[in-house]
Amino acid sequence: MTSSLEAPPATDKTAESSYISVSGVAEITSLSVGHLNKLRMQNSPDSPPFFKVGRRCLYPVSGIHAWAEARMTANAGAGR
Repeated sequence: MTSSLEAPPATDKTAESSYISVSGVAEITSLSVGHLNKLRMQNSPDSPPFFKVGRRCLYPVSGIHAWAEARMTANAGAGR
């Protein structure tokens, strides 16, 4: 069984230059596109790392994994 945080196959030949769209991030993280857009527009520190190319927002796959891992560590045991 694969993890839900597993990146989709890279379309580029180098993993370091793998970037995904907001819909790809939504699929990986199970957050809605609208919520990700809201985090980004509010300059929230809770937003995953991204950059803009023209009107398009791209997210580095490695940044998404680091962001998710940091959030899991910070929230571990918070519901107890």
